[in-house]
Amino acid sequence: MSVNCLCLIKQTEDPSWITVTRLRMENNRGQPRNDKIRVYLPFIVGIATARFVHELNENDKNYGKENSTYKNIEYHGMNSECEYDEARAIVDVRSWAIWNENETRFTKPIDYKNYMFIKFSRIYWDDLN
Repeated sequence: MSVNCLCLIKQTEDPSWITVTRLRMENNRGQPRNDKIRVYLPFIVGIATARFVHELNENDKNYGKENSTYKNIEYHGMNSECEYDEARAIVDVRSWAIWNENETRFTKPIDYKNYMFIKFSRIYWDDLN
């Protein structure tokens, strides 16, 4: 089982770790809507570029259709996006990458300037909280 999280990412000096700002968290423990954590890259199940529905243009007109490259995925905090009328984040399915332990890098280039989805294993996610 896994958990998707909408995040901002910063690289660290150690190439096996990143600093992640998790966004739109939902819980009853009074945690903020964003928090910073360090994440060990080999524990990431997948990482992908996030887009927002309001950013899509005419070239993306197939959004939501079977052949579209942009898909809705459920992610941590998604319900609060609807509640607070925030922009809906979607995933570019072509951008999913996984960590390559032998080469100590992702299988695709990561643009650390954009919002990203990180897919965590449920066990690792629970340990981060």
